[in-house]
Amino acid sequence: MATLEAELAALITALGTDYKATQGKIGNIGALATAATNLVAAINEVKTTADAAVAGTAPSASTTVKGIIEIATDTEALAMAATDLAITPKNLSALCNVNNGLAKLDGSGKVASAQLPSYVDDVKEYANQSSFPGTGETDKIYVALDTNKIYRWSGSAYVEISASPGSTDSVTEGTTNLYYTNGRADARADARITALIGDPATVLTTLYTAAKA
Repeated sequence: MATLEAELAALITALGTDYKATQGKIGNIGALATAATNLVAAINEVKTTADAAVAGTAPSASTTVKGIIEIATDTEALAMAATDLAITPKNLSALCNVNNGLAKLDGSGKVASAQLPSYVDDVKEYANQSSFPGTGETDKIYVALDTNKIYRWSGSAYVEISASPGSTDSVTEGTTNLYYTNGRADARADARITALIGDPATVLTTLYTAAKA
């Protein structure tokens, strides 16, 4: 008569054989995939894998070898320091448009202006002045496209920035730097000649007559 130990060994071997046969029918199903020859070895193998995962030494996951890997929390993903943790789409969402995170592109593939420094977007264009924001920003220039006039925010109102007039005809004459005119040039010449040689009508006529004779 067989001993109890022998009976149990035979039973375990039979169970392991049935286990392998069942595994072959249902295919590779992750943790159940094993090369063990009996159920006890299979159970121990699965337990070893689970223990390794808990200890943080789970085998690397790939398309060919099944493994266990820990998913990073949003905080861990943002820190980007834990290289052995997996990042999910949810983590990526938490990483976008936050301090020390990633800038998310808009529908045109560009970084949204809200994620850029203010000096990158210093000039703002609007259809007309009435389209300007109710309250402007002191470090911005505002352009009214209907008139091409530019404005700045004074802190309480939009003030037009004087542009180049494009012609001296539009520049108001000062008191020191006067405009040139033929009349002014002739008058100034006459005044200088009179100061140097006296009455030009007499002196120049005499010189002209003497030179012609």
